[in-house]
Parts: sequence; structure tokens; C-alpha cells
Amino acid sequence: MKSRGMALAAAAVLALGWMAGAKAQEDAMTREEAEREAGRMTEFIFYTQWMDAFRTCGMETPEKLPKLFLEPGSTAEREWEAVVEPNFLPGTQADFMKGAIPLAGPFSERKMVMGFYNPHWNAILLVQVAGEWPKTEEEVGSTRMPKVTNLRFMSGEAFCGERSEEPDFTTVIPGGAGHEGHPDEPLSPGLWRAQAKVMRRFNALYPAEADDDPRFKDGGLADYDRGRDMEMLIARVAVRLKCLAGMDEEPEALAIAHRMQQVLQFGSRMQMKRYFENPLHDTFVTTFARLPHEMKSGFVAYGCVATSQGRLFVLVNKDYPRLYATVTVPAGRLESAEAGDVDFEWFDLDQAEALLAVWEEGEAARRGREGAAE
Repeated sequence: MKSRGMALAAAAVLALGWMAGAKAQEDAMTREEAEREAGRMTEFIFYTQWMDAFRTCGMETPEKLPKLFLEPGSTAEREWEAVVEPNFLPGTQADFMKGAIPLAGPFSERKMVMGFYNPHWNAILLVQVAGEWPKTEEEVGSTRMPKVTNLRFMSGEAFCGERSEEPDFTTVIPGGAGHEGHPDEPLSPGLWRAQAKVMRRFNALYPAEADDDPRFKDGGLADYDRGRDMEMLIARVAVRLKCLAGMDEEPEALAIAHRMQQVLQFGSRMQMKRYFENPLHDTFVTTFARLPHEMKSGFVAYGCVATSQGRLFVLVNKDYPRLYATVTVPAGRLESAEAGDVDFEWFDLDQAEALLAVWEEGEAARRGREGAAE
């Protein structure tokens, strides 16, 4: 977390430099406005570091999270005990946090609303944080850290105001095992669709800007059947965990997952090209190889599911969870998969909206061609 804090501090310096340069312009800020903006930037940096500490604790030591981060006797503690603890064991909570993308919302000097969204679960943890913020970077992670006073954990569908009678498995299984509306669809479009919907909703409700009193907004968040929502979310998570258990129980699949993890973490461009020889995927290999080592080193095995093409492995970046990769081993080659046998793709979920638009445009064109040929 120290290196990330240094990077954030550098961002603050750049921001202050920009403000100093702007002062020379006719529309320059006043000194008071510049100081206020600098203070807000500093607050935002501490919020970001707090988010990182919260997520790291939930991922590495989830059993300690309530005591370290929840305000005793608060609504957050009651919600955690009523919704999270009874339905999800610490190991499952850690699985959620490993793939959860931090979302920054509105903030003031002593309060902020933020989210942690995992598109693979299609679930979001909303938290409202309040308290005295640290005055120096050394105090981040200490007992002076603010606490969570309110939280809500729900499915992405419920957060977006959607109602469904059946669980949606499209973020877990390609095509959602024939889920109505997207039959035989690959896994990634399901992730992009869920990510895009939740981001639109979150940004509309909780823009990341200064707010005198940031708090949960109604927006339908409280008006939903929590029991039914948890039933459908638990069903989706159960399918995901079953797929993970299958990988752990199958030596060949586990060996491939570990091998792909090593290739992504430490492989050079030429080494990766030997594993992923399909020319259609050369762009994926080339762009991935350009990532800094500290970003590539965070990729870990996160899922495994059988598909019509073979076995699909999902790897997420535990440090930058918006990044994920998929590796497909052809059917019947699990025990003997060698270099060149597997397909590789990787994506940045920050681009989910654009990726989904390109995908849907291509699918519409394909259906048009097929219709014309009939």
C-alpha cells in the first residue's frame, strides 16, 4: 500500500501544480479556492488509501474486518451481522473482495460514500464512512482511521432497480447456461453488461465529488425484497464456488490454472506468444506484455468452467481488479494442453460500456448475415 500511497501523493502534487499554473490565467482560482481544492484533493487521497486498506483486509483477513472497520453498535454492524455473516463464510467474503472494484462516491471532510463492486458475483457492497481522517500518511491504517457507520450488500440487479424471478448466471457461466435473453453468449459480454449497468447507476447516484453531507440516496435501494435478493445472489455464488471447487479437485485443471498464472505474471511477450499462438489473439498478447511488471504480477486464478469450446479459466488482478483475463483450453486437451493449444484474452472493465457496444454491434451484424443467408 505504501507504493500506491506514493503514487497518490504524486497525483496530488500534479494537481496542485495544475492549480498553480491556472492561477496565471484570467479565470484563475482565488487563493482561498485553491487552498480549498488542495484540501479536498488531500481528503480524497486519504479516502482512496482507506478503501485500499478496507479491501485488503477483507481479502486477506476477512474475519478481522468487522472489528477493525465497522463502528460498534452502528447500522453497519447490524447489517453485517444480519446479511453478510449468516450467508457468506469468511473465505467466501475474501473471494468477493478479491474481485471487487473500489468505487469512489461523494465526500466531505468527515464522511464519504463508496462502493465495492464485484462483476463476477454481480454484487455490490455500499459503505458510508465517517470519522476523523488521518492528518499524515503515517496514520493511515492506524486506530485513528474512520469507521463504517452504514452499509448495504446487495446484488447488482437490486442495486439497478431490476426485479427478477430467477437468478442470472451470465457473469459466472458463459451464456448463463442458456439464460433467457443471451443464449450461448461468451462469458465476457455478461461481465461487461453487468459492469456497465452498475457503473451507470452508481455514477448517477453517487458522483465522486465534494458534498456537504454524503449519504445513501433512496433511488430504490431500500425498496426491495432483501430476502429474495439474497436467495438469488447466494444461488449465483454457489454456482461460482462449485466451479472453483471443481478446479481444486481436478489436478489437471489446477495445474493449468497455476501454469497460466505464472505465464501472465512472469512471461515475456515471446514466451506468451509461444503459449498463445492463435494469430487472432496476437493483439491481446502484445498489449498485455506492455503492462508494468507490478500490474502483471497481480493476476491470479479466479474461476474455471466448462464451455462448448473446452475449459475456460478466469484470472483477475487482485491489485487492480478491473483487469481480468480468460484462457480457454480446447475440449479434450486438458491433460495434454501444450504451448499453442490455448486462447487468451484480457480486458479492462473500465471500458465495459465501449466493449459491450462493439460486441453488440458485431452480434447484430452477424445475425443480419445469417438472416439474409436463410
